[in-house]
Amino acid sequence: MALDMLGIMADQVLIREKPPGGGILGAERAPEPPSLTRLQVLAVALLALLAYVLLGQRTFYREDGYQLIHHMLGKGQLYHDVHPLYLPILDLATRLLAWTGQTAHGMGTLLSAFSVAGAIFFLGLMARRSLRGRTRQLLFLAFVAACPAVSFFATVVEFHGLFFFFVGLSFCFAEGVIQAGSHRKAIGMALLLGLATSLGTAAHATGQLLLPLFWGWVIARRSSWDRWPPLLLFSATHLLLYFGGLALLLHLLDIGGQSQAAGSIGHLDRWLRQGLGTAVTRFPGQFWWEIVYPFLPLSLLPLVLVLPGERRARPSPLQLLAAFAMFLPYLLLVVLTLADEHSGEAIWERGAYLLPLAPAAAWALAGARLSVRLFLVLVLSGAILSVTQIRSHDQRPGLAFAIEIEAMGQGAPVGLLVGPFESIYLHLEVPGAQQILVQSMLAKAPAEALADLALMEARLRRWHAEGRRIFLSAKTRDLMEGRGEGEIGRRLTEMKASFPQIYAAWVANGQALLSRLEDGWSLVVVPGHPRYYELRSR
Repeated sequence: MALDMLGIMADQVLIREKPPGGGILGAERAPEPPSLTRLQVLAVALLALLAYVLLGQRTFYREDGYQLIHHMLGKGQLYHDVHPLYLPILDLATRLLAWTGQTAHGMGTLLSAFSVAGAIFFLGLMARRSLRGRTRQLLFLAFVAACPAVSFFATVVEFHGLFFFFVGLSFCFAEGVIQAGSHRKAIGMALLLGLATSLGTAAHATGQLLLPLFWGWVIARRSSWDRWPPLLLFSATHLLLYFGGLALLLHLLDIGGQSQAAGSIGHLDRWLRQGLGTAVTRFPGQFWWEIVYPFLPLSLLPLVLVLPGERRARPSPLQLLAAFAMFLPYLLLVVLTLADEHSGEAIWERGAYLLPLAPAAAWALAGARLSVRLFLVLVLSGAILSVTQIRSHDQRPGLAFAIEIEAMGQGAPVGLLVGPFESIYLHLEVPGAQQILVQSMLAKAPAEALADLALMEARLRRWHAEGRRIFLSAKTRDLMEGRGEGEIGRRLTEMKASFPQIYAAWVANGQALLSRLEDGWSLVVVPGHPRYYELRSR
């Protein structure tokens, strides 16, 4: 596989400086086919942006998005100990574009879309210098933009969309290191590459693996020793900016928290310990669901490169080692990281942790000697799979809940006491409603819970004065009493069995909350909606 990939890479690298007259024998060089203009690259990126915005999801992906939007951004907590750059950027975008009326979740989705589209623009600039002709350059961009893993994280609230922006920027600067005609220019590109990868690592901690990725990428493309000093400078710049500059930036922004270095190293140690034990049994499934399926058709690259009729140069042992180094760290990341901390069972992330490999695979695939018709079939299949995955995930599970809440409100503004899943649904589907997350009070120490009860009562009175109709669901009432259905019930049962003291405090807090509500309000079953109570002032 590495031999085939490097052969295609060698065929596609731009012809570098040659003696006058072109080539060793002085034969004339064939004219270069026209490349995409910068404006055309921008048009492709904007087209991708439009597609991502139209496909933007109204469903949170796993729990990260909800934690970021509700528990951190919503409470002004902008420091994340592992991925510290995301929240400050999202907060800035939310403040600057507050006039649009967009919700925080909507801004997070737009941030992902703009970030991935920006990555495609910079990858287009890279392709202009590294792939010959508009057709192959367009194919390369189409393969990246339509890759299911890439497009999925362009349409949800997650770290990986912003992270991919810096991946695209880094590939652009890495191409500058490869193509630089002078040592001075190579040094400048290496400095910019180190800046881009350090920012990428601040967006998502796995950006540390961009160091071996770009060492492998540059050496696989240009193995001459004159690129090694810039690569060493790139590494030093990355480490200096990441371990020193990031802490200074967080201090200047008054975000708080320690340097991300300690946090990411601690997480790496935990990942290694939790993932090694079950790696062998998990790998077959993860190979399909994290490597092959999310990256179709890019993951078909090994099959494409062994088709008859390919003419491939034989790479050097150093280039083979470089190609191996590009993939191995990310493969280990998938195997070691994607395991449940407690059970060791596989965690599915839809290829998120392998996103930096997508541009490299797309570049090699775009350089294959296949018919345009087959290329179009591959691109179209990737686009169809992308839309299918996005639509199958974006089920909007809270839509029925939102319709019921709006029906009960009868046009009046609404306030709710909600449990965890209801809180997610309310944020996404009824952004004008106000909410109090009951779970956050129940999980606190008794003294803190009592203080929260007083604040809650004042807030309920304010809602009442504003003319809001205030509701409490039977599910949330069950939660106060330490019971529930489905996932909530399972977690409470585990808490009762494993942490009886915490469970007892939970139930005590819930009883105090119910008592306070019943003392100050009449809990009346809503006509036509028997699973809801309306709080009416006594």
